[in-house]
Amino acid sequence: MTAMDPEYPVQLEIDPAASQNRLTVFFRPILAIPHWIILAFLGIAAFFVWLFASLSIVVTARYPEGLLRFSTGFARWSTRVSAYGGTLNTDLETYISVTGGFLTDKYPPFTLGEAADYPVRLHVQQQVEGRNRLTGFFPVRIIMLIPHFIVLAILGIVVSLATIVAWLGGTVLGGLPEWLHNFIAGYTRWSTRVGVCAGLLVDEYPPFSFN
Repeated sequence: MTAMDPEYPVQLEIDPAASQNRLTVFFRPILAIPHWIILAFLGIAAFFVWLFASLSIVVTARYPEGLLRFSTGFARWSTRVSAYGGTLNTDLETYISVTGGFLTDKYPPFTLGEAADYPVRLHVQQQVEGRNRLTGFFPVRIIMLIPHFIVLAILGIVVSLATIVAWLGGTVLGGLPEWLHNFIAGYTRWSTRVGVCAGLLVDEYPPFSFN
């Protein structure tokens, strides 16, 4: 992968902690269900786009522009929902759980496009031409990101506990303490950068950072 630029091409802006409606915090995982259902179907399409994009990058060093717009839009939508209602984790043999979320009380829009007025804004510098053929081959990309996957898996255990605290605290206090908001926001930034890189939207290796 190319050397990381001073300003990484994936930026996730998250507004500071603010008061939230206690009732919507309590029902937040339920309120997010319509988004999770739609994203599950879009995710199927995004998977096949990912495979085709990998082939295109290896052969032509190019990510087709239309497909890149779709993948970027899917990443935006997923990130907004993750910040609002958390990330849905499913283990068919055990249970369904939610990690993260509760960073904003504003219901996310149903759109792949930009949402400039939403408290969580993902910006990706779209890279169509001149892509790295070697790391565009998806098995190579996944292998190179293994260190991030390991760290995020360990941090994910803590975030799972923080999510429970955020849900209880938000329901009782009507918002998250600043330190808890910043911790979940930092994890969301980190995991989003890694997800965007794994999705082949950018070639630059993500930093090991909450910022």
